Amino acid sequence: MMQDNEIQQDGLGKNLALYLATALGYKPVLKLLLERTDEIDKNLSVTIHATVAGAFEGKTSNRIDTTVELKIHTELSVLHLATILGNVDAAQLLIDKGADINSICQIRVEDGLQADLTPLMLATMWKHDGMVQLMLKNGAKVSHIGKARF
Repeated sequence: MMQDNEIQQDGLGKNLALYLATALGYKPVLKLLLERTDEIDKNLSVTIHATVAGAFEGKTSNRIDTTVELKIHTELSVLHLATILGNVDAAQLLIDKGADINSICQIRVEDGLQADLTPLMLATMWKHDGMVQLMLKNGAKVSHIGKARF
């Protein structure tokens, strides 16, 4: 039988449960996990397949509808994940536990674009107003400069 202190000894396992609880919106499980760990700023490498649908309107009232398939590679913390998902409750729990509110995650899109982004930048990009307010209320630096390169 496993003892409590033997559970999740590898780096991936330690935070995988946090990622899953955050991604699935299981607040009670997330609270319990946060009570049992101090390592909440570790990053997990993930690949995201996203479809972005949008419309572009030109000056001549022409409208072009487009769908773009993206393959995004990133290493993000649990706080970055909560931010992208707009899960304000999870983000607040993570911040209360001491998550680095100004941490950087690097995102690489398969076409070569790379960007270094903070949770505040991600909240702004995903238009999660409540998350932006939470980040600012908890001292997120607005002076961070996101780096983008090809």
